[in-house]
Amino acid sequence: DSNLLARPIFKMLPHEPPFKLVMDRTSWKFGQTNINVLTLAIAYDGVAFPILISMLDKRGNSYTRERIDMIDRYVKLFGEETINCLLADREFIGKHWINWLNTNGIRCYIRVRENFWVENPKNDKRFKAFWAFNDLKRGESRVLYPIYRVNGQHCYLLASKIIHDKTPEL
Repeated sequence: DSNLLARPIFKMLPHEPPFKLVMDRTSWKFGQTNINVLTLAIAYDGVAFPILISMLDKRGNSYTRERIDMIDRYVKLFGEETINCLLADREFIGKHWINWLNTNGIRCYIRVRENFWVENPKNDKRFKAFWAFNDLKRGESRVLYPIYRVNGQHCYLLASKIIHDKTPEL
């Protein structure tokens, strides 16, 4: 039961809430066994302290229900007031997931795929996310105002350009 480990880790953290939570998933093979782990960590000073883990009995990405269950576990253990925001990568997207986060007042920063369609709710014009940021130079960033829609959910869009494995990436 990872909840038993979560409480002492939480008490030993070097800072006070509210916390930036980080959700991630990793998978690998150990012999013939597939290992797939969903993790919720607390970020502090460039380090992520794993606080909850869930072994997924399958290969591939997590489902919305598995993510919601993990956040619910965290809230039951430590309270929603200890959450500043949630950070996650591109695999943690989806209309129902983002809607659940918005409905529950959990601020989130989730990387979208560059090929996602973005809609301007004022005029319903659609464009690919990378079109709005393609002209950025390495190290530059941009915030688009006002709020846009991605997968039917309202959000702010911001991007910066980095070089990853010698390839420009938003």
